[in-house]
Amino acid sequence: MIKRVPLAGLVLAATVLPLAAPAAAAGPATAQAARGVLWVNDQRYVDPAGCYNATQFPLTASNATDTEALIYDELHCEGLVIGKLPPDGQRHVVEFGKSIRIY
Repeated sequence: MIKRVPLAGLVLAATVLPLAAPAAAAGPATAQAARGVLWVNDQRYVDPAGCYNATQFPLTASNATDTEALIYDELHCEGLVIGKLPPDGQRHVVEFGKSIRIY
């Protein structure tokens, strides 16, 4: 099942703006990874950690890990955080998402 996430249904960047700078400044992935599987478009990542760019648009993602992921409006997890991807295992479509960061 595809769950389309309207931009209004996401946590808007203005709400999470304080998170954007620390997340972008965090740099490379940490030693600990999320447990589970993250799908970004058609790519599968087991125990992901770090930033993953969308390869096609709109971004589709499924987060079956133990950690919430952040969705950015620019590639390489730059720009603003425009939403959060819950660890619910459902497929989400994010029209303006360009990359996802997970720890």
